[in-house]
Amino acid sequence: SKYIRRLTVNGSNQMPRFSTDGRNIMYIKKTPQEYAMGLILLDYNQSFLFPLKNVKIQAFDW
Repeated sequence: SKYIRRLTVNGSNQMPRFSTDGRNIMYIKKTPQEYAMGLILLDYNQSFLFPLKNVKIQAFDW
């Protein structure tokens, strides 16, 4: 379907969660080189990665 998209180009994208208003997606990105919290702002077509060093996330919520 043309409406299905990957969250990122590479890596494992885990635990995607929509915000309560449905305008944003938060997720964990894992690659061999990187472990980060990702945020996608759907209204603005922007995405951000926040590196997580020495931190392991087990769960998160908005």
